[in-house]
Amino acid sequence: MLPLASSERSLPELRAAVPVALIAAGLALAIVDARRAWIGVAVALGAFAFLCARAVQRRRAGAAEGWLAIDDELIARVRPVSRTDPRGRTSLARWGEPFGLSILANTARSRALLAFTSPGTARFLGLSLLGPRDADLARDLLERAVTVPDADLELAAGPAPEVLLGAAAARALLAEVAHRSPQSLRRLYLSDARGKPIAVEHDTLVIGDETFDLAAPVEWRVWSFHEGDPVVATLYQATSIRQGTSEAVLVCRAPEDLVSWSVGRPTDAPPAREVRVAIDRIFMTPLRAVLEGAPRLSRPGSPPSRDRGRSALT
Repeated sequence: MLPLASSERSLPELRAAVPVALIAAGLALAIVDARRAWIGVAVALGAFAFLCARAVQRRRAGAAEGWLAIDDELIARVRPVSRTDPRGRTSLARWGEPFGLSILANTARSRALLAFTSPGTARFLGLSLLGPRDADLARDLLERAVTVPDADLELAAGPAPEVLLGAAAARALLAEVAHRSPQSLRRLYLSDARGKPIAVEHDTLVIGDETFDLAAPVEWRVWSFHEGDPVVATLYQATSIRQGTSEAVLVCRAPEDLVSWSVGRPTDAPPAREVRVAIDRIFMTPLRAVLEGAPRLSRPGSPPSRDRGRSALT
């Protein structure tokens, strides 16, 4: 089992000698200078309180908030009463069923999530990056991470996930997945707002009834459009994809920073509703990263077709 730690920020790392010296100095000041005795007492009490807080935190850190269980059947998050108590187990992935494992991180690489996706389910596990040691251990993981906005990470996992997977444990998890199911690191399973499947596997992108061969040239572009009340219109992000007679437009609401930036700027016309596929915003960038790995046939400025029967590449 791999331990899960609390997401609480730790107190600053100080050697015990520092607060002990402050206690001694404060007491000495209180003894030799009666007029400033209150200052010495305050310093000594503050340093003593810090030592007590550090002791409590170290004691809490010694007990894991839970475990990530990896066995021959599944990968599961466990929050038991004891290490052998199976209660509180949440399945993240099963070896006998298809799943994908993606790493998502912000631009600064100060926050990251592991996204376990399977048909119909997406679960997230936070990665601990609370200090230089964690960041150093996780460097190779973060190099392969897809960059997504902080707002999207928070939207997916909440402002402060309950527990985080340490960097060393995350490396062990990725090594186990690479050994048992290496194809999972190249898979992605989602669904649109209507429940239709979206899947990436074996150089194929499936979006509902449409299938795109990622080993062949694909025409795609990123754009934005407004829709809704003329006074308070909603800004959407879009990624239009065409290949032969297959066409789809991935759509999600734009983040607030992009909405602010777009004020007064022109946008494209909304795409036809029959080609729209609404997805969770956090997965828009990973899907674009998949398209970036395919041969690209680009037509800059070409809007999405409103004719479903016409080939986009002819």
